[in-house]
Amino acid sequence: MNTILSRKKNLWITVLFLVIFLKIFSLSPERVEVFYTSGFYNVFSKMLRFLFGWIPFSIGDILYFTVVCWLLWKLSKNLRLLFKKQLRGKQLFQKVYQVLIGLIFIYLIFNIFWGLNYNRKGIASQLGLSEMTYDTSDLKTLQNILLQKVNASKLSLIHNKKA
Repeated sequence: MNTILSRKKNLWITVLFLVIFLKIFSLSPERVEVFYTSGFYNVFSKMLRFLFGWIPFSIGDILYFTVVCWLLWKLSKNLRLLFKKQLRGKQLFQKVYQVLIGLIFIYLIFNIFWGLNYNRKGIASQLGLSEMTYDTSDLKTLQNILLQKVNASKLSLIHNKKA
């Protein structure tokens, strides 16, 4: 029994360490760009494309759907037990613990498979674009230019259709 508790404690400490490490790692867009996006993810995504690229739908979407269904099933099952008062004390704590561990694993897997890409440098930085501020008059000017181009394209299509 002590070995099971020791394993759970070690698992919990390891998982918490990984979450904290990922969070600290993701605070630096430069570090994410160099080590994750250009390093690990570049190789990892090629491997995933090799393994699953032939499938005409997203495996990730199937996994997300499966995880959400599993979580809803577990939640409904445990809520039913809780309302029937068949789940108390230590069992309730174990169920909450299992759900927390599951959610943390989902968080870790999501971040390793894709989520750290949300912490990258912006596209402006990657393309060497300067960030500019715009006011309402600039946006109205752009709107008028785009509207003129759309109308000109529409007239061109109508003219070509008649010819």
